[in-house]
Amino acid sequence: MIKDAVALIKKHEVGGDRNTDILKNADSLAFFAYNIPSVLKRNGQERALKKIAFMYFRLSKKGQNIVKKMKFKNKKIKNLVFQAISK
Repeated sequence: MIKDAVALIKKHEVGGDRNTDILKNADSLAFFAYNIPSVLKRNGQERALKKIAFMYFRLSKKGQNIVKKMKFKNKKIKNLVFQAISK
């Protein structure tokens, strides 16, 4: 079990098999649901835009559709997400 967990952690940024693809998508969706405000505060707008784009474009098409339907209450974050995923 430990070896499986380590393998998931090592490959969760790129995926490549069913389990790591699921983890990669979950990681990106959690980023959109919870982490954008802290990334923006810590890193500024330009780096936040790059991170948003990275997290979006590594998603599966289904995951990208979920993000497109998300309702962001904060107008600045909503605009940043739109800007980043419209590239």
